[in-house]
Parts: sequence; structure tokens; C-alpha cells
Amino acid sequence: MNKVVKYYEEMDKSEMEKKCASETTWTITEEGWKAAIVENSVAAAQAQKLVSDALLSKHGHSSSRRLAAAAAGPARGLAVAVSALETKIKEMTISLDKLKFGGGIVPAPMDDVFFTAASALHDTWPSFELALHGISVERRLAGSKHVARRLAGAAAPAAAPAAYAKSSVPELLEKEKATSAQLVAFMNKLVPASDLGVPGKRMRLASRQLMLVNQMVKEALLVKYGFSSNVNSLNAAIGEFTGLMNTLKNGGDGIPELMKQREDLTARIESVGNLFAGFEAKVSDVASSSAQSENALDEMEEKLTTMEKELNLLSDDCAQEDPVVPASFPWTRVIYLGMVLPSCAFVVCSGVHKGWVPRDDD
Repeated sequence: MNKVVKYYEEMDKSEMEKKCASETTWTITEEGWKAAIVENSVAAAQAQKLVSDALLSKHGHSSSRRLAAAAAGPARGLAVAVSALETKIKEMTISLDKLKFGGGIVPAPMDDVFFTAASALHDTWPSFELALHGISVERRLAGSKHVARRLAGAAAPAAAPAAYAKSSVPELLEKEKATSAQLVAFMNKLVPASDLGVPGKRMRLASRQLMLVNQMVKEALLVKYGFSSNVNSLNAAIGEFTGLMNTLKNGGDGIPELMKQREDLTARIESVGNLFAGFEAKVSDVASSSAQSENALDEMEEKLTTMEKELNLLSDDCAQEDPVVPASFPWTRVIYLGMVLPSCAFVVCSGVHKGWVPRDDD
């Protein structure tokens, strides 16, 4: 150990900097950049989903809880609902760790700029995670009392979920917004640095759409459960999603209009649009009704899952380069040069010949 310390103490500073640079500099592949964009997209969508799941869990409307309750009774259903939320919290931790430290084909930050951005993002997670765990604990404690009353044959208070529901949600939303803002900032650095051109820009829009559909579910639930007094945020997310669809199809913000050779991407955008019509209607339906409708929530979850799958496929299609279309042969110019100009020359020569008058000395 002492030999190592002495080695670096005796090394010239400039020589040390060169040595460190040569050992820590690497090139990120195209696939690595794309993987980082996708991972950021997953984390951005997951941040919205975590809030939605927390709201559903607090109000006893987790789909996993309902299914489990039907099979194994209320106590088991509650345990599954809480466990599902905690599992998604762990998934978010893994996703953010990948963005900061690298993992799989997701590269680690290549320089101080990216490391600083990744660290700022990573630093917002502990407080967000703590708020989520707080809701998980609240739900477990309140739910256990509710289950105990049911098992004892007593009627549960009708307002049991509402009694503790509003206490921690504003704090949770504040923490989510901080994490989401840093995810946007990180993406703003990723795409230009990746130098992926049009595919990178298209992937960015598709990833934004994935986040937006999850945000719509969150906003609908906030209105449904009384944490928001209007649907302005929901409508804003719907409008942004529609605008991004238009940009992908018709071009804008450095993205060209779709060429006819991209039948795959054209068909995918049309498919997303068709699915979105039904999804938007269901989300708006949930937001407009305060009734505790199990079927409406189930249907919204199913449509969200379908939208997510199609948007992931859209991102894959967006990642592909547009085909290089060979320049068409200039037949018009060839015909003009080969037929029109000679004809013109013939007419001119004929006119000159007819207008020529021989002189007497000829």
C-alpha cells in the first residue's frame, strides 16, 4: 500500500492526469446511447406510475389486490397490493442506478457533465422513495385494522380510506415532480450528446409519450380522489401527446416529415393513434366520476398496458434510420437534351437556310 502511495506522490501531476484520462476514457456505442434513452424513458414513466399505484393502493383499488382478494380473502389481497408497490419501488431504484453507474448495455456517464446530471437525478430519489414507503406503511396499518374488523364481523367505517388518504399525497407529488424534472434534464443532455440524428429525436418523442400516458392515469386518479379540483393538467397531457403524434408524422423540431418508404413507422403511428382514442376516453371517464367503479379502473389499467406495449414498439421503430432513397434518373432532362434541343436546332437551321439569298458572284 505504501509503495502505491509513494508512486503517485512522485508522479508528475500532468503525467498523472494523462494516465487517468487514458484509463477512464471510452467511446459509447450507438446501441449504448439508445439503451440510455430507453432507460430514461422507463424511469420517467415509472415515476408517474408509482404515484398512480400509491393512490390506488391507498384507496384499496389495486388490480392485484382485487384479484388476490377474490382468491385468498382480504388479508392476502392487501398484502399483494402493498408488495406490488414495493416491487415497483425496487424497479425504479435499479433504473436510476443504471443511469448513474451503468448496467447491462446502459453505459456509465462518460464525463463529469453526465455524471453530475446523473447524480442530481439520483439524489432526488431517496426522498421520493421515502414518501412512497410512507404510503405503503400507512396502507398496511390502516388496512390491517380494516381487515381485522371484517374478520371480527364488524362493519368497516365507510370513510375509512379517506380518513388517512390526503395526509401525505401533496408531499408525494412534490417529490415526484423533483425526480421527473431531473429526468427531463438528463434526457435533454442525452439526445444531443448521442449524435443519433433523426432516430434519436424520434426516440425522445416516443419516450415522452410513454411518460404522458402514465401521467394521464395519475392526473385522472388525482381528480377522482379529490386531490385536484379540475382536469386542466389531464387535458394538457392529452394535448401534448396529440401534438407529439403530429410531429412524428408531419415533421417539426428538426424531425422530417415521414417518407413514404417508412411504411412501418407510418403504420405504427396510426396504430398508436387508434389505441389512444379509446384510452383517452376511458381516462376522461375515470376522472369525471367519483364513484368507486372497479370495472372502470380495471379497464383503464388494461388500456394503459396496451398503450405501453405499442409505444415501446413505436420507440423501436423510431430508432431505425430512414432508408436512403437513390436519386431518380433525370429522364426529363435526357428527353429534353436528346429530342427537344435537336428539334429546335433543326428549326433554326431550316429557317436560316430558307432565308439565305445567293449573291450574284456565287
